[in-house]
Amino acid sequence: MRGKIIAVTILVVLTGCMSLRPAPMKTPYVVFFVPGTTHLTPEAEQIVRQAAGMALESRVSKIEVAVPRDTPGGASLVEGRFTAIQNLMSAARVDLKLLARADLSQAGASLPGAADRAEVRLVP
Repeated sequence: MRGKIIAVTILVVLTGCMSLRPAPMKTPYVVFFVPGTTHLTPEAEQIVRQAAGMALESRVSKIEVAVPRDTPGGASLVEGRFTAIQNLMSAARVDLKLLARADLSQAGASLPGAADRAEVRLVP
């Protein structure tokens, strides 16, 4: 009888461990805007929705949104681009208090097309 109780207990613990989802990594979800605009590409919209779903599922503590700074003499796009991502997160019912502005990673800022690139990072 004692052996059965131990076996059942082990099975219950293992089943519980298997159902736990790991915390999301701080790996960025990379999205691109239509060059020179505040409009996300259709693929980018899907990626933001995916990030929002993962944020809801894993209950993150913060969502960092990194949008490149405006270039001197260029159009002011930072606020509109942040808002575009914020709107998609809101539509997915993400608590907007979790959103925080962040700097674009050094690696991301030096890539071709970086002026139209943004990153969404989920922080456990």
